[in-house]
Amino acid sequence: MVLGGMLDPLKSAVKFHKEIDKDNFTFKLFYRASYGLCILASTLVGASAYIGDPIECNQDKVDEGVFEDHCWIHGTERIGVGKENEREIQEHFGCIARPDTEDKDNTTVFYQWVIFAMLISAGLFKLPYIIWKLFEGGLMKSFYDKEAKSIEFRKKKDETDNSTNKETARFFNQLKGSFRSYYFAFLACEMFNVGILLVIWVSTDKFLHGNFHNYGAEVYGELVTKTVDFNVMCNAFPTATSCTFNQYGSGGKPEHINGICILSQNIINQKIYLVLWLWYILVLLIGVVQLVFEAVVIAVPAFRNLLITWNMGKNVTPNAQKFLNRSCNIGDWFVLYQLRKNTDKQFFCLLLDKLGKDFNPTVQTKVQTQISAVPLYDNKAVEMEMKVLESAPPLPMKT
Repeated sequence: MVLGGMLDPLKSAVKFHKEIDKDNFTFKLFYRASYGLCILASTLVGASAYIGDPIECNQDKVDEGVFEDHCWIHGTERIGVGKENEREIQEHFGCIARPDTEDKDNTTVFYQWVIFAMLISAGLFKLPYIIWKLFEGGLMKSFYDKEAKSIEFRKKKDETDNSTNKETARFFNQLKGSFRSYYFAFLACEMFNVGILLVIWVSTDKFLHGNFHNYGAEVYGELVTKTVDFNVMCNAFPTATSCTFNQYGSGGKPEHINGICILSQNIINQKIYLVLWLWYILVLLIGVVQLVFEAVVIAVPAFRNLLITWNMGKNVTPNAQKFLNRSCNIGDWFVLYQLRKNTDKQFFCLLLDKLGKDFNPTVQTKVQTQISAVPLYDNKAVEMEMKVLESAPPLPMKT
């Protein structure tokens, strides 16, 4: 029951499909997949307390529980570090540390904070989405209609009978031209996603004493290419450590009681951080590619219009093409692109055609020009008619 309750946030986090789509797939990789992965990792680390003891120590001079609690709270040390036969001792315990490390801190107390580090990372991954949700303000929801997204719309053959299409077009035209900040706010949140990931990467590397930056590459070098001569995972998360308990004996003299401790929780941490390293690399690459894609969208209007019409075929009318090419700025395009994902294909085609008919600057300009070119009356014709009337004899009166 406890584990099931801990997994509840994960269930909602990994639900990729929602009725209203306010962002894109890359954005979801950050605030849903990465967030869910960190929640899952923290759940696994927390569950290890119920599965078994995170630390077990071997010594025979102090109460076992007291000694283990002391070592868990105050931290342990890597075995053999600083001794002449350091390599030999570490090989005996199967945990060879990185040689010539610049890190002078030999303690491993950081493992207490792994679950909190995971939760903080999860919260940071959620932050850009929270900001975007506040800025978005329910715009897509105001456009959304279940009928427009369902197959039932296709039963309506006549556009004039479809009030939903007209209402959507009217609402869009009212706000048209004001969506530029909407798009650039989304772009800023996408950049924030990448920035947050870099912050998490650097802070995780600092948290693990510099052992995270090349963690996955070094594991590959150890297990596959055999170019690494130490135990990468055990170096970052030692499973066998040394712990010293200081106390005063019966004679009033200090005693230093040393024991060997097995950190079973670090076996889970080793695998978790390897998965996180691979995942962060993948998401970072996708995030950078997405930003390059956004740059192309901004720089090449023809490309972004193609993204809207690429699978519509003959359903794209000349009115819709003119509307996209001549009337839409980057903000208008983005809202239409989001609407495309939240509506039925036929509904969206009719919507574009409706918008094209409602707003066609070229046609409107031509009509206005023709109207202004037509004179209200012909001056010469009026003058000729007046002369004829003046020269004509008076008509006889009827008696």
